[in-house]
Amino acid sequence: MWINRKKLAAFYKNSAANYDINLKENKILDQKVVEAILEEKKKITSYFVKQLKSHNREIHIVITNQTAVESISVFSYKNDIFIFVSAALLAKPIDYPDTDPSYWEWLVNHECTHIKGNHLPWIYWSNRLFTISNLALILNLILPFSIFYNLIFWLFSFTTQLLIRLGTEMHADYTATKLICNSKTLESALLAIERMTNQAYLSNKYHYVLSSIFVDPHPPLILRKWLIKKRISYLSQTSS
Repeated sequence: MWINRKKLAAFYKNSAANYDINLKENKILDQKVVEAILEEKKKITSYFVKQLKSHNREIHIVITNQTAVESISVFSYKNDIFIFVSAALLAKPIDYPDTDPSYWEWLVNHECTHIKGNHLPWIYWSNRLFTISNLALILNLILPFSIFYNLIFWLFSFTTQLLIRLGTEMHADYTATKLICNSKTLESALLAIERMTNQAYLSNKYHYVLSSIFVDPHPPLILRKWLIKKRISYLSQTSS
């Protein structure tokens, strides 16, 4: 809640700018691997630049150290947009060259919908409200406040955050799916979403469950799969 967003943005900007330099100076990695990683990062950047060219904002790809879970998320501050891509997701086409990379179209559509739909301020302020309600409950252990009113406030802020997060995520899922008119691309996205969800769950089951409820609520996997399968079915019917 009290994190200095300006300093955080400066840190991410510096991290994104120095990533290529640090990677090239890494003497452990094979030069061909380095070139492949940089090429993949360049592709990802081009995906977002193409989608957000009308926004006139600087895009930074920040590669995280997460090697066990493929993940992607977005953060913005003023004129800067930061796309967080896990090392696992970045290296997927390199480690498994047979993987169809067309799922990136869905992932990019999803994250860009958050930016174009102005979801991020809503997400930020609802998270802040929920954090305040948690602090109020903690203060009840020290100060003689009314626990009843604090519980009502906590329930309100929790519900608000949950509805906003689920609403924005479902809108992003729907838009990302609707923009794609190729069944094979949607099938690739379906596999990627299922794979990413399973990785997150298996890496830390308790953290995944708690995070999915209190920190970063997302629509259940079964709903996302249904949405994409419904779109695939519609495309197959219209093409026949």
